[in-house]
Amino acid sequence: MKSSKFATAVFAFSGLVFLATAGHAAYQEVKPAPVSIQLTDEEKKLVDGATFEMSYSTDDLTSSKGAEYALLDGDVKRVGFSENAYNFQTKKRLADFSFTDRPNYDNLVAFKGYDLLYGLTYSFESTTDPKVNFSIINKETKKVTTVSVPIPKEVRGDDSHFITDVTFYRKGNTVYGVVPMPEYENRGSKAPTYFLVTFTVNLETGATTPAKRVKLPEEYASIAWGEAKSSRMYDPQVLLFKSMYSRDEKFLLMTFDAETEKFTEITPENGMSAVQSILYTVGDKAYIALADEVPAFTGSDTYVKASERKNNETKYYVLNAGAKKLEEAFTTETDVYAPQVYLNKGNLVMITLVDGKPTLRVQSMQTKEVLLSKTIDVKDDVFFIDTRMYGMMRMK
Repeated sequence: MKSSKFATAVFAFSGLVFLATAGHAAYQEVKPAPVSIQLTDEEKKLVDGATFEMSYSTDDLTSSKGAEYALLDGDVKRVGFSENAYNFQTKKRLADFSFTDRPNYDNLVAFKGYDLLYGLTYSFESTTDPKVNFSIINKETKKVTTVSVPIPKEVRGDDSHFITDVTFYRKGNTVYGVVPMPEYENRGSKAPTYFLVTFTVNLETGATTPAKRVKLPEEYASIAWGEAKSSRMYDPQVLLFKSMYSRDEKFLLMTFDAETEKFTEITPENGMSAVQSILYTVGDKAYIALADEVPAFTGSDTYVKASERKNNETKYYVLNAGAKKLEEAFTTETDVYAPQVYLNKGNLVMITLVDGKPTLRVQSMQTKEVLLSKTIDVKDDVFFIDTRMYGMMRMK
Protein backbone atom coordinates (compact mmCIF):
# COMPACT_ATOMS: atom_id res chain seq x y z
CA MET A 1 0.00 0.00 0.00
CA LYS A 2 1.41 3.44 -0.88
CA SER A 3 2.17 5.65 2.08
CA SER A 4 0.31 8.92 2.54
CA LYS A 5 -0.13 11.50 5.25
CA PHE A 6 -3.11 9.58 6.47
CA ALA A 7 -3.07 5.80 6.37
CA THR A 8 -6.44 4.12 6.58
CA ALA A 9 -6.84 1.17 8.88
CA VAL A 10 -9.19 -1.08 7.01
CA PHE A 11 -10.47 -4.30 8.50
CA ALA A 12 -12.06 -6.39 5.76
CA PHE A 13 -13.82 -9.61 6.64
CA SER A 14 -15.14 -10.93 3.36
CA GLY A 15 -13.69 -10.58 -0.08
CA LEU A 16 -10.11 -11.14 1.02
CA VAL A 17 -8.34 -13.21 -1.58
CA PHE A 18 -5.75 -15.47 0.03
CA LEU A 19 -2.78 -16.30 -2.21
CA ALA A 20 -0.12 -18.32 -0.42
CA THR A 21 3.35 -17.13 -1.38
CA ALA A 22 6.42 -18.34 0.52
CA GLY A 23 4.60 -18.62 3.80
CA HIS A 24 2.84 -15.28 3.50
CA ALA A 25 -0.42 -14.21 1.92
CA ALA A 26 -1.56 -11.58 -0.55
CA TYR A 27 -4.89 -9.84 -0.10
CA GLN A 28 -7.31 -7.96 -2.26
CA GLU A 29 -9.23 -5.12 -0.69
CA VAL A 30 -12.96 -4.99 -1.38
CA LYS A 31 -14.74 -1.71 -0.65
CA PRO A 32 -16.58 -0.57 1.29
CA ALA A 33 -14.86 -2.12 4.30
CA PRO A 34 -17.12 -2.54 7.34
CA VAL A 35 -14.74 -0.70 9.68
CA SER A 36 -12.06 1.93 9.14
CA ILE A 37 -10.14 4.61 10.98
CA GLN A 38 -7.68 7.26 9.82
CA LEU A 39 -4.52 7.80 11.88
CA THR A 40 -1.70 10.33 11.57
CA ASP A 41 1.91 9.19 11.84
CA GLU A 42 2.03 10.26 15.50
CA GLU A 43 -1.24 8.47 16.26
CA LYS A 44 0.08 5.28 14.66
CA LYS A 45 2.91 5.20 17.20
CA LEU A 46 0.40 5.25 20.06
CA VAL A 47 -1.41 2.12 18.86
CA ASP A 48 1.50 0.26 17.25
CA GLY A 49 0.96 -3.49 17.51
CA ALA A 50 -2.46 -3.46 19.18
CA THR A 51 -4.34 -6.50 17.93
CA PHE A 52 -8.10 -6.92 17.92
CA GLU A 53 -10.38 -9.47 16.34
CA MET A 54 -13.62 -8.30 14.82
CA SER A 55 -16.67 -10.07 13.49
CA TYR A 56 -20.02 -9.43 11.89
CA SER A 57 -22.88 -9.82 14.33
CA THR A 58 -24.87 -13.04 14.10
CA ASP A 59 -27.95 -14.30 15.87
CA ASP A 60 -25.63 -16.49 17.94
CA LEU A 61 -22.71 -14.47 19.29
CA THR A 62 -20.76 -17.64 20.08
CA SER A 63 -20.42 -18.44 16.38
CA SER A 64 -16.91 -17.90 15.03
CA LYS A 65 -18.15 -17.57 11.45
CA GLY A 66 -16.98 -14.42 9.75
CA ALA A 67 -14.34 -13.43 12.28
CA GLU A 68 -11.10 -11.95 10.96
CA TYR A 69 -8.02 -10.48 12.56
CA ALA A 70 -7.09 -6.80 12.46
CA LEU A 71 -3.73 -5.36 13.46
CA LEU A 72 -3.37 -1.70 14.36
CA ASP A 73 0.18 -1.30 13.17
CA GLY A 74 2.39 1.63 12.27
CA ASP A 75 2.83 0.50 8.66
CA VAL A 76 0.12 -2.02 7.82
CA LYS A 77 -3.44 -0.75 7.76
CA ARG A 78 -5.20 -3.49 5.83
CA VAL A 79 -4.56 -6.93 7.23
CA GLY A 80 -5.77 -10.45 6.53
CA PHE A 81 -3.68 -13.26 7.92
CA SER A 82 -2.74 -16.67 6.60
CA GLU A 83 -2.00 -17.39 10.25
CA ASN A 84 -3.10 -15.60 13.39
CA ALA A 85 -2.33 -12.01 14.25
CA TYR A 86 -0.17 -12.90 17.23
CA ASN A 87 2.27 -14.83 15.01
CA PHE A 88 2.41 -11.85 12.66
CA GLN A 89 3.40 -9.60 15.55
CA THR A 90 6.09 -12.04 16.61
CA LYS A 91 7.57 -12.08 13.11
CA LYS A 92 7.77 -8.28 13.15
CA ARG A 93 9.74 -8.47 16.38
CA LEU A 94 12.23 -10.81 14.73
CA ALA A 95 13.07 -8.37 11.93
CA ASP A 96 16.55 -7.80 13.38
CA PHE A 97 17.45 -11.48 12.97
CA SER A 98 18.69 -13.08 9.78
CA PHE A 99 16.28 -15.59 8.28
CA THR A 100 18.43 -18.56 9.34
CA ASP A 101 19.04 -17.27 12.88
CA ARG A 102 15.50 -16.39 13.87
CA PRO A 103 14.56 -17.99 17.20
CA ASN A 104 11.22 -19.66 17.69
CA TYR A 105 10.34 -17.52 20.70
CA ASP A 106 6.77 -16.39 21.26
CA ASN A 107 7.24 -14.06 24.23
CA LEU A 108 8.59 -10.55 24.43
CA VAL A 109 9.23 -8.17 27.32
CA ALA A 110 10.03 -4.61 26.22
CA PHE A 111 12.65 -2.80 28.28
CA LYS A 112 13.87 0.73 27.63
CA GLY A 113 16.62 0.27 25.08
CA TYR A 114 16.19 -3.49 24.77
CA ASP A 115 13.73 -6.15 23.68
CA LEU A 116 13.95 -9.46 25.52
CA LEU A 117 12.58 -12.37 23.51
CA TYR A 118 12.32 -15.64 25.38
CA GLY A 119 11.09 -19.19 24.97
CA LEU A 120 11.05 -22.39 27.00
CA THR A 121 12.37 -25.83 26.08
CA TYR A 122 11.70 -28.87 28.21
CA SER A 123 11.54 -32.64 28.18
CA PHE A 124 9.72 -35.15 30.33
CA GLU A 125 12.94 -37.15 30.52
CA SER A 126 14.51 -36.64 33.94
CA THR A 127 17.99 -36.54 32.41
CA THR A 128 17.22 -33.48 30.27
CA ASP A 129 17.12 -30.09 31.96
CA PRO A 130 14.46 -27.59 30.86
CA LYS A 131 15.90 -24.28 29.66
CA VAL A 132 14.89 -20.66 29.38
CA ASN A 133 16.25 -19.35 26.06
CA PHE A 134 16.83 -15.65 25.39
CA SER A 135 17.55 -13.36 22.48
CA ILE A 136 18.31 -9.82 23.61
CA ILE A 137 18.00 -7.04 21.02
CA ASN A 138 19.76 -3.74 21.62
CA LYS A 139 17.30 -1.34 19.98
CA GLU A 140 19.96 1.27 19.21
CA THR A 141 22.79 -0.89 17.83
CA LYS A 142 20.57 -3.78 16.62
CA LYS A 143 23.04 -6.16 18.27
CA VAL A 144 21.48 -9.53 19.13
CA THR A 145 22.74 -11.65 22.04
CA THR A 146 21.45 -15.20 22.47
CA VAL A 147 21.87 -17.15 25.73
CA SER A 148 20.19 -19.98 27.68
CA VAL A 149 19.69 -20.69 31.38
CA PRO A 150 19.13 -24.36 32.33
CA ILE A 151 16.98 -25.27 35.35
CA PRO A 152 18.82 -28.32 36.76
CA LYS A 153 17.19 -31.15 38.67
CA GLU A 154 18.75 -30.19 42.01
CA VAL A 155 17.02 -26.80 41.72
CA ARG A 156 13.63 -27.75 40.30
CA GLY A 157 13.17 -31.07 42.15
CA ASP A 158 12.57 -34.63 40.98
CA ASP A 159 9.02 -34.22 39.67
CA SER A 160 9.11 -30.84 37.93
CA HIS A 161 10.14 -31.06 34.26
CA PHE A 162 7.77 -28.45 32.83
CA ILE A 163 8.15 -24.67 33.16
CA THR A 164 4.85 -22.92 32.49
CA ASP A 165 6.14 -19.35 32.33
CA VAL A 166 8.74 -16.90 33.57
CA THR A 167 8.28 -13.35 34.78
CA PHE A 168 10.93 -10.63 34.65
CA TYR A 169 11.90 -7.31 36.14
CA ARG A 170 15.11 -5.29 35.98
CA LYS A 171 17.48 -3.33 38.20
CA GLY A 172 19.80 -1.33 35.98
CA ASN A 173 21.02 -3.68 33.24
CA THR A 174 20.38 -6.79 35.35
CA VAL A 175 17.15 -8.63 34.59
CA TYR A 176 15.84 -11.03 37.22
CA GLY A 177 13.90 -14.04 35.99
CA VAL A 178 11.50 -15.69 38.43
CA VAL A 179 9.69 -19.01 37.94
CA PRO A 180 6.99 -20.17 40.41
CA MET A 181 7.11 -23.98 40.59
CA PRO A 182 5.16 -26.70 42.45
CA GLU A 183 6.61 -29.54 44.48
CA TYR A 184 4.64 -32.73 45.12
CA GLU A 185 5.10 -34.93 48.18
CA ASN A 186 2.39 -37.45 47.31
CA ARG A 187 1.10 -36.54 43.86
CA GLY A 188 -2.67 -36.94 43.64
CA SER A 189 -3.24 -37.34 47.37
CA LYS A 190 -1.76 -34.14 48.75
CA ALA A 191 -1.79 -30.57 47.48
CA PRO A 192 1.58 -29.32 46.23
CA THR A 193 3.74 -26.75 47.93
CA TYR A 194 5.37 -23.97 45.93
CA PHE A 195 8.80 -22.40 45.62
CA LEU A 196 10.52 -19.94 43.28
CA VAL A 197 13.43 -20.42 40.89
CA THR A 198 15.46 -17.28 40.17
CA PHE A 199 18.33 -16.34 37.86
CA THR A 200 19.71 -13.21 36.18
CA VAL A 201 20.69 -12.12 32.69
CA ASN A 202 22.54 -8.92 31.82
CA LEU A 203 20.87 -6.91 29.05
CA GLU A 204 24.14 -5.34 27.88
CA THR A 205 26.49 -8.34 27.91
CA GLY A 206 24.19 -11.38 27.98
CA ALA A 207 26.01 -12.74 31.05
CA THR A 208 23.82 -15.03 33.18
CA THR A 209 23.87 -16.42 36.71
CA PRO A 210 22.83 -20.02 37.45
CA ALA A 211 19.28 -20.81 38.48
CA LYS A 212 18.77 -21.14 42.21
CA ARG A 213 15.88 -22.19 44.43
CA VAL A 214 14.19 -19.74 46.79
CA LYS A 215 11.97 -21.10 49.54
CA LEU A 216 8.64 -19.35 50.08
CA PRO A 217 7.65 -18.40 53.64
CA GLU A 218 5.48 -21.07 55.23
CA GLU A 219 2.31 -18.97 55.00
CA TYR A 220 2.83 -18.54 51.23
CA ALA A 221 4.17 -21.98 50.30
CA SER A 222 0.78 -23.67 49.87
CA ILE A 223 -0.53 -20.98 47.49
CA ALA A 224 -0.30 -21.05 43.68
CA TRP A 225 1.01 -17.66 42.56
CA GLY A 226 0.46 -15.85 39.28
CA GLU A 227 2.11 -12.77 37.82
CA ALA A 228 1.63 -10.20 35.06
CA LYS A 229 1.93 -11.74 31.60
CA SER A 230 4.67 -10.50 29.29
CA SER A 231 2.10 -8.70 27.11
CA ARG A 232 1.08 -6.59 30.14
CA MET A 233 4.57 -5.34 31.00
CA TYR A 234 6.65 -2.39 29.88
CA ASP A 235 10.14 -1.90 31.33
CA PRO A 236 9.12 -3.76 34.53
CA GLN A 237 11.12 -2.84 37.65
CA VAL A 238 8.96 -4.49 40.29
CA LEU A 239 7.41 -7.94 40.70
CA LEU A 240 3.91 -8.37 42.12
CA PHE A 241 2.28 -11.79 42.58
CA LYS A 242 -1.40 -12.58 43.11
CA SER A 243 -2.91 -15.78 44.47
CA MET A 244 -4.45 -17.83 41.66
CA TYR A 245 -7.39 -18.76 43.87
CA SER A 246 -8.88 -17.46 47.12
CA ARG A 247 -7.70 -19.30 50.22
CA ASP A 248 -10.04 -19.18 53.21
CA GLU A 249 -12.06 -16.69 51.14
CA LYS A 250 -9.03 -14.39 51.07
CA PHE A 251 -7.31 -12.99 47.99
CA LEU A 252 -3.58 -12.46 48.54
CA LEU A 253 -0.95 -10.19 46.99
CA MET A 254 2.79 -10.07 47.57
CA THR A 255 5.89 -8.49 46.10
CA PHE A 256 9.21 -10.29 45.76
CA ASP A 257 12.73 -8.87 45.55
CA ALA A 258 14.93 -11.54 43.96
CA GLU A 259 18.15 -9.74 44.95
CA THR A 260 17.39 -9.74 48.69
CA GLU A 261 14.91 -12.66 48.55
CA LYS A 262 12.47 -10.50 50.51
CA PHE A 263 8.69 -11.07 50.38
CA THR A 264 6.20 -8.33 51.28
CA GLU A 265 2.45 -8.87 51.65
CA ILE A 266 0.29 -6.19 50.02
CA THR A 267 -3.19 -5.26 51.20
CA PRO A 268 -5.76 -5.90 48.42
CA GLU A 269 -8.89 -3.84 47.84
CA ASN A 270 -12.40 -5.17 48.41
CA GLY A 271 -13.72 -7.04 45.38
CA MET A 272 -10.35 -8.20 44.13
CA SER A 273 -10.18 -11.86 43.20
CA ALA A 274 -8.07 -14.30 41.22
CA VAL A 275 -10.51 -14.16 38.29
CA GLN A 276 -11.32 -10.44 38.06
CA SER A 277 -7.98 -8.88 38.98
CA ILE A 278 -5.54 -8.41 36.07
CA LEU A 279 -1.92 -7.43 36.72
CA TYR A 280 0.10 -4.89 34.73
CA THR A 281 3.63 -3.58 35.33
CA VAL A 282 4.93 -0.27 33.95
CA GLY A 283 8.30 0.95 35.17
CA ASP A 284 8.55 0.79 38.96
CA LYS A 285 4.78 0.66 39.42
CA ALA A 286 2.51 -2.38 39.49
CA TYR A 287 -1.16 -1.98 38.58
CA ILE A 288 -4.21 -4.13 39.22
CA ALA A 289 -7.21 -3.75 36.93
CA LEU A 290 -10.51 -4.62 38.61
CA ALA A 291 -13.28 -4.96 36.02
CA ASP A 292 -17.03 -5.10 36.44
CA GLU A 293 -18.38 -8.60 35.99
CA VAL A 294 -19.56 -9.27 32.45
CA PRO A 295 -21.60 -12.42 31.81
CA ALA A 296 -20.32 -14.74 29.12
CA PHE A 297 -22.20 -14.67 25.83
CA THR A 298 -24.62 -17.54 25.38
CA GLY A 299 -26.34 -19.00 22.34
CA SER A 300 -29.48 -17.01 23.16
CA ASP A 301 -27.70 -13.66 23.18
CA THR A 302 -28.32 -11.39 20.23
CA TYR A 303 -26.36 -8.43 18.96
CA VAL A 304 -26.99 -5.07 20.63
CA LYS A 305 -26.23 -2.03 18.52
CA ALA A 306 -23.51 0.32 19.77
CA SER A 307 -26.02 3.13 20.28
CA GLU A 308 -27.99 0.91 22.68
CA ARG A 309 -25.23 -0.66 24.78
CA LYS A 310 -23.13 0.71 27.63
CA ASN A 311 -19.46 0.76 28.54
CA ASN A 312 -17.91 -1.61 31.04
CA GLU A 313 -16.01 0.16 33.84
CA THR A 314 -12.57 -0.96 35.02
CA LYS A 315 -10.81 0.54 38.03
CA TYR A 316 -7.01 0.55 38.11
CA TYR A 317 -5.15 0.48 41.40
CA VAL A 318 -1.43 1.25 41.65
CA LEU A 319 1.27 -0.03 43.98
CA ASN A 320 3.89 2.69 44.23
CA ALA A 321 7.53 1.81 44.85
CA GLY A 322 8.09 0.73 48.46
CA ALA A 323 4.38 0.88 49.37
CA LYS A 324 2.42 -1.91 51.07
CA LYS A 325 -1.04 -0.65 50.16
CA LEU A 326 -2.72 -0.06 46.82
CA GLU A 327 -4.06 3.33 45.78
CA GLU A 328 -6.87 3.95 43.30
CA ALA A 329 -5.22 5.43 40.21
CA PHE A 330 -7.80 5.89 37.44
CA THR A 331 -10.83 4.36 35.72
CA THR A 332 -11.34 3.29 32.12
CA GLU A 333 -14.53 2.57 30.21
CA THR A 334 -14.56 0.02 27.40
CA ASP A 335 -17.19 -1.30 25.03
CA VAL A 336 -18.72 -4.41 26.58
CA TYR A 337 -18.04 -6.18 23.26
CA ALA A 338 -14.38 -5.07 23.24
CA PRO A 339 -11.34 -7.13 24.26
CA GLN A 340 -9.15 -6.51 27.25
CA VAL A 341 -7.05 -3.43 26.69
CA TYR A 342 -3.66 -3.67 24.98
CA LEU A 343 -0.52 -2.28 26.63
CA ASN A 344 1.77 -0.35 24.28
CA LYS A 345 4.86 1.26 25.84
CA GLY A 346 3.05 2.14 29.06
CA ASN A 347 -0.15 3.27 27.34
CA LEU A 348 -3.49 1.45 27.35
CA VAL A 349 -5.07 0.98 23.91
CA MET A 350 -8.80 0.29 24.13
CA ILE A 351 -12.13 0.50 22.34
CA THR A 352 -14.74 2.51 24.18
CA LEU A 353 -18.18 3.93 23.39
CA VAL A 354 -18.45 7.71 23.06
CA ASP A 355 -21.93 9.04 22.30
CA GLY A 356 -22.91 5.52 21.24
CA LYS A 357 -20.04 5.13 18.76
CA PRO A 358 -17.05 2.73 19.01
CA THR A 359 -13.98 4.88 19.63
CA LEU A 360 -10.27 4.07 19.67
CA ARG A 361 -8.78 5.49 22.86
CA VAL A 362 -5.22 5.57 24.22
CA GLN A 363 -4.56 6.49 27.85
CA SER A 364 -1.24 6.81 29.69
CA MET A 365 -1.04 4.63 32.80
CA GLN A 366 1.53 6.88 34.45
CA THR A 367 0.05 10.34 33.79
CA LYS A 368 -3.61 9.16 33.37
CA GLU A 369 -3.83 11.50 30.35
CA VAL A 370 -6.01 10.48 27.40
CA LEU A 371 -3.57 10.68 24.48
CA LEU A 372 -5.97 9.71 21.69
CA SER A 373 -9.73 9.46 21.28
CA LYS A 374 -10.85 8.90 17.70
CA THR A 375 -14.15 7.56 16.39
CA ILE A 376 -14.06 4.32 14.41
CA ASP A 377 -16.14 4.43 11.24
CA VAL A 378 -18.44 1.41 11.49
CA LYS A 379 -20.50 0.73 8.36
CA ASP A 380 -21.95 -2.60 9.47
CA ASP A 381 -22.88 -4.34 12.71
CA VAL A 382 -19.56 -5.65 13.97
CA PHE A 383 -18.08 -6.20 17.37
CA PHE A 384 -14.61 -6.75 18.78
CA ILE A 385 -13.24 -9.76 20.62
CA ASP A 386 -9.88 -10.61 22.11
CA THR A 387 -7.47 -12.31 19.72
CA ARG A 388 -5.75 -13.94 22.67
CA MET A 389 -8.87 -16.02 23.39
CA TYR A 390 -10.18 -18.89 21.31
CA GLY A 391 -13.65 -18.62 19.84
CA MET A 392 -15.97 -15.75 20.60
CA MET A 393 -17.08 -16.40 24.17
CA ARG A 394 -15.31 -14.03 26.51
CA MET A 395 -15.54 -12.84 30.08
CA LYS A 396 -13.68 -9.87 31.54
